[in-house]
Amino acid sequence: MPHFRLKGIDGKFYNSQNFPSRLLAVVFISNHCPVSQNFQEELLALVEDYEARGFGLIAISPNDPQAIPPDELAFSDLGDSLAEMKIRAKDFKYTFPYLYDGSTQDTSRAFGVRVTPHAYLFDAKRSLRYSGRIGDPKNPSNSNRQELRQAIEALIGGNSPKVEQSPVFGSSIKWKKNRYLVQKMNERFSRETIVLKNADKRTYEFIRKNVSLRPKVIYVWSSKDTNYREDLLKISAMHKIYRKRGLELITSCIDGVDEHENIYDILKNTLCSSQNYISAGAEISPLADLRGESGDRITPYLAILDHKGLPVYRSRGGINELVIKKEVLKTLNRK
Repeated sequence: MPHFRLKGIDGKFYNSQNFPSRLLAVVFISNHCPVSQNFQEELLALVEDYEARGFGLIAISPNDPQAIPPDELAFSDLGDSLAEMKIRAKDFKYTFPYLYDGSTQDTSRAFGVRVTPHAYLFDAKRSLRYSGRIGDPKNPSNSNRQELRQAIEALIGGNSPKVEQSPVFGSSIKWKKNRYLVQKMNERFSRETIVLKNADKRTYEFIRKNVSLRPKVIYVWSSKDTNYREDLLKISAMHKIYRKRGLELITSCIDGVDEHENIYDILKNTLCSSQNYISAGAEISPLADLRGESGDRITPYLAILDHKGLPVYRSRGGINELVIKKEVLKTLNRK
């Protein structure tokens, strides 16, 4: 087993020689990878089922967060930074160390990992006894294809695993050298066309019906709002992540059509290449039922409509990016 010393989500550094378990699984996973997400419960179950019998498990995130193209985050609410790893581990109550290799990626290169997830199982002498997938990526609950679990059981029983190497399937490792691809994508985003249309009640009535049958994020705002620029940047970036899965973004400014030029410049500076509308505040009434905020101010507020036009989320207390992403994912995953 290659030597490593990596920082964990608890702030401590973990040395590869500090794990006394008779069997040790080193599993490379990543927050944004949908296949990794599908096996989170299985990793927790492996620890619960075999820890008392001398088994230990370490998860390592290999990716450089700045090398992940935005649209590859479309199946996750989180990226692969150390801060986001802490959130994922807390959300799913990880019972195993979760270590970060995104700074140097030396450990990932030493193991030869190319995709997440990829599992390596070592015996007491830290000789490699199994390398490959955790289980069937298309059906994680298929017990006949849970090769990592089968290898653990064989070694605990004093036998050699029937399968010592299996193919892996998942998301490619995002190496630092590929940051330029993200830069190129962001440059394309900066060149996307910005359109701002005048709107009236009929426009908003049509939007509210959701004739397109696509999930929608609707953001109603004004340039008088305290954090409008920060909100637009967040929402615009989020739209670029999830739009390939069919998410539509609609922004509606209530400053009045006389402010068209000023609002257009704001949208351009925040890269809002979405469906953008401007109108007087009185015209916004067809969207009034989407407002979840308390207080006297009309704006800002945000809502999510499902494909039937039903509101599945109304913002309360401002724009919480992580909460909105979680709600967007729930909506997109609902067939």
